[in-house]
Amino acid sequence: MQSGTLSCWVFLLLLYGNHSIELSSVRRFQGPAPDQPLEISWGTNESHIEVQLSYPTHGWLAMGLSPDGGMDQSDVLFGYVDDLTLEVIVQDRYLQTNPAQMAVNLSLDAQQDWQKISGYKNGTYTSIRAARWLITCDEADRSFRDVAQYVIYSLHSQPLTSPTSLVPYHTFRGMASINFVAQSKADEGDRQADHETATKLHSEETKKMLFSIGNVVVTNDTDSVSWCALHTVPKLEKKYHAVATQPDIDKQNAENIRQILVYACNDIPQYAPELIKGKFRCNPTDGVSFILKYCPVITVAWVMGQASITSYPRVTGQPWEPEMSGKYLLLQVHYNNPERRSFADDSGIIYHLSEQLQQYDMGTLMAGVTGMDFTMTLPPGQKAFTVQAHCSSFCTHVLPTDGITIFSSVFHMHTRGLSGVIRHFRGSRELPIIDAVSNYDVILQTMRPVTPFRKFLPGDRLVVECNFTTQKDIQPVFGGENFAGETCQAFINYYPKSALQTCGTQFRVPGYLAILSQPRKNRKIFRPKLTPEVASILLIGSSDLPAVRRFMVQQLQPQVQKYFSSHMWNDEDVRLLQEFYTKSGSYLGICDVQGNMTTIPNDNPPAIAQWTPKDSDSCQ
Repeated sequence: MQSGTLSCWVFLLLLYGNHSIELSSVRRFQGPAPDQPLEISWGTNESHIEVQLSYPTHGWLAMGLSPDGGMDQSDVLFGYVDDLTLEVIVQDRYLQTNPAQMAVNLSLDAQQDWQKISGYKNGTYTSIRAARWLITCDEADRSFRDVAQYVIYSLHSQPLTSPTSLVPYHTFRGMASINFVAQSKADEGDRQADHETATKLHSEETKKMLFSIGNVVVTNDTDSVSWCALHTVPKLEKKYHAVATQPDIDKQNAENIRQILVYACNDIPQYAPELIKGKFRCNPTDGVSFILKYCPVITVAWVMGQASITSYPRVTGQPWEPEMSGKYLLLQVHYNNPERRSFADDSGIIYHLSEQLQQYDMGTLMAGVTGMDFTMTLPPGQKAFTVQAHCSSFCTHVLPTDGITIFSSVFHMHTRGLSGVIRHFRGSRELPIIDAVSNYDVILQTMRPVTPFRKFLPGDRLVVECNFTTQKDIQPVFGGENFAGETCQAFINYYPKSALQTCGTQFRVPGYLAILSQPRKNRKIFRPKLTPEVASILLIGSSDLPAVRRFMVQQLQPQVQKYFSSHMWNDEDVRLLQEFYTKSGSYLGICDVQGNMTTIPNDNPPAIAQWTPKDSDSCQ
């Protein structure tokens, strides 16, 4: 720690003697009983965080910063109230676990950075309140950053018999994604406890619409599997607003449902084989391109630990209109099955529809890389490699005059995604980030609230920045619709709905070929075999037209892949590609306005360096 443990205690005693940090933010989650939610409250200043946990238990309670949404290697705030002495115990612990053996090692940190403020126990709840530095410089701790971080929470019905007793396995747990550092506004959105939200929905709801996975059989041959089911929207006789979504979980399988996603689909060719299947396995290793090819937009993303009802902000609703009747939705459920049991499941998602229309229709904007082909190349063996995609200010001029309000978002990468950030520019000035995720996991994609809600004006710019790791790859990874390739996208929920549907980047084919064709010492240059048509396209510079680009990709991608199969990568190769994906002029801006795609050949972004969190882990 900055000045040692003793000085930290003294500083915290002086700083928090009068509770100098207001607990201005709160998240509530479903507890063991429907009418007993868990509550995490917090507040921060420039250097410290204060957290209060209020859980429905008479035993111990805990909250941990997790690297990936799991329990293993989590930095844990742990506490309880002693039954005999009523002493409030607060501890700094580190969690290592083996879920398959139902075993945990929740060891005490040598350096105790969480310091007790207060606590109590009543007939139903136990509460503890504690404070620590945002960055402790303790190797056993994780820093609180201005990004969405995975948070686990758990409890046990009994307290410990002593502060050094062995910690028994939890009796209830969950997972969420929280940005503790960003300041939130209590009056934005419906961040209520589940039973309060349910009461509100009961008064507004007109009908429910359930889409389920269809009684799939999860077999005992794997501990992780995804299933997909294709659905058609039933006939709608009038316009409705979806005011909330809710997972419909088979209770006997609750511990196995890790994630549920719903994708909105474009028109699907009748010959698509998945239409015949109806439901099918869709693991990353199954080579299924169907999800991204025909159903590109994530509209619901729920993961284990989220609130059981997710409501939209009070002023907006997701429009469901008669013309949506017969359109396709794709439901994906990911199952975690460490015990390798066989079971049938019919879980799904419920849309709560109301004919009491809200003030605004909500919209979803897909931003990021739109050209999924070889022009997005990730070099093998890289600990981290960055791709930037622009939503150009020339595209966003079509937004309403008063702008839009962004309230949630979700990142979408594949299995090599490492972290991501959505950046916001107004002219040459960068505003605070809209969203960031520090430990991306494709099986833990979730809609995260943007706090506070962000006003985005016509002419503003988005930059979606994705970081990948290819340390396990021996060949380059290309952009692609299936999980063998990679993507860099963000789905941004906002209101009021606008005509802008997609806003992103395609990397230029000629610029990419120019990099491969540069003569360098000890490296064979790329000499593509050009048909007269391709040579003509490159000569007259017409490769930016969509139909022409598709033709070029078909002709050139096999040659590029063959070239790289015998290519030895070096640092210079990586540097040139990294510059290509993070400099202006290397890409073509793409705007899709109500299905009409336009291109921006000469976007003019401000100078943009790669993003790094302001609260780095550097210690003085």
